[in-house]
Amino acid sequence: MASLIVLSTVVYGQCDNLSSPTADREQFKFYKQSFYKDLFKAVVPRPRRCITVGKFASANFNIIRGGVVTMYEKSGCHGVSKDRTIPGSSMPGDNMSDYGMLFRSIRYTPNP
Repeated sequence: MASLIVLSTVVYGQCDNLSSPTADREQFKFYKQSFYKDLFKAVVPRPRRCITVGKFASANFNIIRGGVVTMYEKSGCHGVSKDRTIPGSSMPGDNMSDYGMLFRSIRYTPNP
């Protein structure tokens, strides 16, 4: 019986490691400073759902499927918004220079 438990643990560990690279590729990363400095949050995007992340000066919207990320000035996907098309403009580097504001929440809409 003891050898069966050990075998199960080994198989579980192998499966867990296989899923990590995909999860890492499918993340949106948010930075407190311009040009990807001071990472403070990474989230797995959920299609058509609002995600409040806090004030971010730059971001990396990394997802294979592509689509549009709408960035909102206020929490809860309210206020002034700006769209970023993925993959063409998936890395806003300086929101203050580009838009004159920091953003607080996002909504991801995948390509059909």
